Amino acid sequence: VHGAAQRARGAMVARSTDSIDATGEGQVRTLGNATSNLKGKPIKRLSITRGHFPKLTECAHFHYEAVDFGHIQLQFAPDQNENLNNLEEGSLLFPVQVTCQGKSWQVHRSYEEFRTLDAHLHCCIFDRRFSQLPELPPLSHVQAHPELLVPMLSQYL
Repeated sequence: VHGAAQRARGAMVARSTDSIDATGEGQVRTLGNATSNLKGKPIKRLSITRGHFPKLTECAHFHYEAVDFGHIQLQFAPDQNENLNNLEEGSLLFPVQVTCQGKSWQVHRSYEEFRTLDAHLHCCIFDRRFSQLPELPPLSHVQAHPELLVPMLSQYL
């Protein structure tokens, strides 16, 4: 009986001696034998790659209550206004200077990426009552006044 229980437990544990293949993908293995929960409803099985971690897409979605990166500074690069003359869907990229933990780098983000940030911030993190940020309109609504883009987007930095 002791050996059977130990083998059953061993089937549910990923071992550190398992090898990972050269592609980095690993072989997929399902944990557990149960296919339904206590109420008889089917449950999703969690598969893991041979190694340490389950597939990210199968993990539960969660948010941290607090994240401490230290001081982060975000600002538009000084040459930003030169780019506003070519305002077409997807062609305009805003260079953003990021400074964090003594390092500095530049990223380029489109207006649509700022709109996605706006949607995620106000879906998952802030209510507009607290952020006091306006909803970013579709690009077609602001193309007539490109000079308003940088001041409007600066509120998100």
